[in-house]
Amino acid sequence: MVSYCLNGSDPEIVKVTSHSSEIVPGSLFVCIEGTQFDSHQLAKEAVEKGAVALVVEKSVDVNKVPLIRVKNSRKAEAMLAFEFAGNPHQNLSVIGITGTNGKSTVAKFLHDALNVLGKSTALAGTVYYVVGDEKISFPKHTTPPPRELANLMKMAVEKGFEYFVMEVSSHALKQHRVAPLTFDVAVITNITRDHLELHGSLEDYILTKLSIANHLESEGILLASSDHVEISRIPLDRNRILTYGKGRDAQIRISNVSISSDGSKFWLDTPFGSHPFMTKLVGEHNVYNLTAGVGVLLTLGFGLQEIADRVLEFTGLEGRFQFLPSVSMSLGFDVVIDFAHTPDALYRVIKTARQITKGRVILVFGAGGLADPGKRPIMGRVASKYADVAILTMDDPKSEDPDKILEDVIQGMDKDAPYLVIPDRREAIEMALTVANKGDIVLITGRGHEEFIPLKDKMIPFKDARVVEEIARKLGGKR
Repeated sequence: MVSYCLNGSDPEIVKVTSHSSEIVPGSLFVCIEGTQFDSHQLAKEAVEKGAVALVVEKSVDVNKVPLIRVKNSRKAEAMLAFEFAGNPHQNLSVIGITGTNGKSTVAKFLHDALNVLGKSTALAGTVYYVVGDEKISFPKHTTPPPRELANLMKMAVEKGFEYFVMEVSSHALKQHRVAPLTFDVAVITNITRDHLELHGSLEDYILTKLSIANHLESEGILLASSDHVEISRIPLDRNRILTYGKGRDAQIRISNVSISSDGSKFWLDTPFGSHPFMTKLVGEHNVYNLTAGVGVLLTLGFGLQEIADRVLEFTGLEGRFQFLPSVSMSLGFDVVIDFAHTPDALYRVIKTARQITKGRVILVFGAGGLADPGKRPIMGRVASKYADVAILTMDDPKSEDPDKILEDVIQGMDKDAPYLVIPDRREAIEMALTVANKGDIVLITGRGHEEFIPLKDKMIPFKDARVVEEIARKLGGKR
């Protein structure tokens, strides 16, 4: 539903925004009823700041400017933002990756591989947005808000780029950030519990993830792990879905997986032929991530050997099962940083750590704030069941009470298993490094590449890898 109240005017629009702080004279202000605040309340203020038109979902007490009433203002914002930017996505081949875990690794691999293969490619993801020499590190959103995303794509087009690889979060799908987009290729890596604070139920989360299929081009192909996604539920003709996994029904079949601390080896049988693969990345979860990337490149017409070369040279992503070699040399045991912040991801990285060490797995972990409190006890259960020693600590509490988050996690811990609760993250990491012996592996999870711990009223500089290195220098001389 779209209705108009032009009030006899047809103003020139210079900017589209849903943030009142960004309003300049000539702006079109989009009023959104959010989960925590309804910006329809700012309608008068927006006009006073210079907004010359408003998009609304309901009546507002403003009669000086044109009003455009819509059923969903988030979707309207996305459509308007891309239209205002000249619909740059129409001049790009867009690849979208969704899934609970693995999005960042798949996206980074495709970005790096396509550029080496001669296809100029931009990237928007959790760790950074990259368009050639332009780089935005540690962005606030995995998938940028509509205006930012449209402008990134516009920049890519202006720089002559051909491809745009992007992570597509469940928030982005649910909130219509990608409403105008159609993907040439899409990927669903896996779907396990996360973000129920937004979705309300696992079923809604699943359906939201699967809805990426509705954004495919008419001839587009979707890749999905048949080991981790219920393929029959994807709203797409089966002949447009390319599956991958270990199961016999997978069209790209993974076999002969070998994992070591030096990397991983695996074999792929595909509709395009068979080939061995080697990677510096460690863990079966990374074998799946890379296989998804291989599948995308195969659908784009690249050959198995040139793809295998790209897999071999890919060094991964900061904070994703990242070894710290200098620390390991100093202390005599491996230390790994990982972003795992869901029960499934936590299980998989502990499993990988178990495969590559003869000693104990000493885990430092926590749970983030404002994100599905129901997963916290599950993470506690996973940690205490699969790690030899679990040290529970603060993660990214945001505006939540850190002690309450810890209490939620403890509810799921096996009280007979060896675990410690050390709220101060630096102290928790130091404890893990102190109790570890030669042959053990210390696994520090939850934050990966992140540079700050967000608290209610401040941001604390804290990068896990940097803190580990500082503590290791202190401990090195005592061993």
